[in-house]
Amino acid sequence: MRNFAQRTQESTQEIESIIDRLKGSTDEEVVVMKRSSEQAVESVSRADETGVALNAVTESVNAITDINALIAESTEGQVTVFSTLSQNMQSNILQFSQISSMSADQTRDSSVQLGDAVAELQMFVNEYTVSGQTHSKLQAAKYAHLAWKTRIRGFLDGTSTLTQDEVVSNLHCDFGKWYHSADAREYMNIPEMVAIDRPHEELHQAITEVVKLKGQGRTEEAESLFRQIDALSSEVASLIEQVERHLGIAVEPPKSNREAAFTEVVDDVLF
Repeated sequence: MRNFAQRTQESTQEIESIIDRLKGSTDEEVVVMKRSSEQAVESVSRADETGVALNAVTESVNAITDINALIAESTEGQVTVFSTLSQNMQSNILQFSQISSMSADQTRDSSVQLGDAVAELQMFVNEYTVSGQTHSKLQAAKYAHLAWKTRIRGFLDGTSTLTQDEVVSNLHCDFGKWYHSADAREYMNIPEMVAIDRPHEELHQAITEVVKLKGQGRTEEAESLFRQIDALSSEVASLIEQVERHLGIAVEPPKSNREAAFTEVVDDVLF
């Protein structure tokens, strides 16, 4: 009887020991399951974030594809006057399309290169003359004075450079020299031709002042004056087009809504 009681006590103790071990294992499994659950939640969260990022990348790629399509459409549909000018513009467009695959630092460097390219394009247009062809002079002047908006915008953003030597008065730019010469007098019976003088002079004055203000660190004043340059350059170009129409020179049709949207996108990305 005593032996039976002893064996019973030993069995009870062994059972308790087994129960304790099982309890410990269960606690460990609960911890493991809790950790696994947390990791699963974290994985789902990361997957969601990755999905959002991939969607953003997809949308960006689609937008870039649309822009490239617009570039091709605009380039094919545009009638250019100067073959060299056309090649330069296409080269700039090609550089822009390559920006989509670059890192942030490379994009910044490319913006500077594009600013320099615009400056070279401006110099080319200013220097290009065709003796006896008034329409070529007018179109060259239109492109040159529209290009000032891009040059000044890049200058203010720090993506291109501009010195006082490059800024000339309305009497010393190529168009100004021709406008105030005997060759242009025969066209002064056209009201729009006469009207060009004021905004043209104010445009060059504003350009000179912006370069001066930026050099003095007065950025806000320079930015405010840039809005005048934007309006004045458009006014000069518009008056030149009206003179062209008066002379029976074909003027490129206004931009379509898609082309206008494309121009706005390019301005936002590069400048």
